[in-house]
Amino acid sequence: MLKRFSSAGLALVLMLALSGDADAQKVENPWSLEGYVGMVLPTGNWAQITQASAGVGAMVGYQLHQDWVVLANLNYASMKSSTDFANTINTDWDLFGAFAMVGYEIDAGDVSKVLIPVGLGVMSFDPKQKDQGDITLESTTAFALNGGLKFYYYFSPTLAFTVNAMGTVAFTDKVELSSDLVWNFPLGVGLVFRF
Repeated sequence: MLKRFSSAGLALVLMLALSGDADAQKVENPWSLEGYVGMVLPTGNWAQITQASAGVGAMVGYQLHQDWVVLANLNYASMKSSTDFANTINTDWDLFGAFAMVGYEIDAGDVSKVLIPVGLGVMSFDPKQKDQGDITLESTTAFALNGGLKFYYYFSPTLAFTVNAMGTVAFTDKVELSSDLVWNFPLGVGLVFRF
């Protein structure tokens, strides 16, 4: 399944790259580098063993033409253990994510833009305290999808402030993660440098 999704994603990126090749020369400062900080909000069963926690991330992007952008996204969150007394798993988690994304960009004013990105990749779940008495937790890596909205406010052609609202779902069969669908909603602010 992972190979099928990866092949489809690669085909989409190549198709956009080929279709946008003629317009690529018209884009000024097509490369972008973004760093952001924020919060990661767990939902569903995953929220029973973790709570909202701090997260950071980085993106590298290339504007294929005026509307389409391809992105590589790396992110990390240190998820704190839930304070729910019914929680039988008591550990913090290190979450690492890596995604390839395609985004459609919309002008929202003279100095602002909105990007609608979707992507696929992997998420790694690493428990900090593996020994839980009756069970021993293990690190696991799962296929994941993400998407959302990114708002850009440009101070200059090469510098912008960003507000990010994303959603991520990881597909896993690990019982210790409380669900086969692990949902997170990262919210953040950052800076983008274009070159």
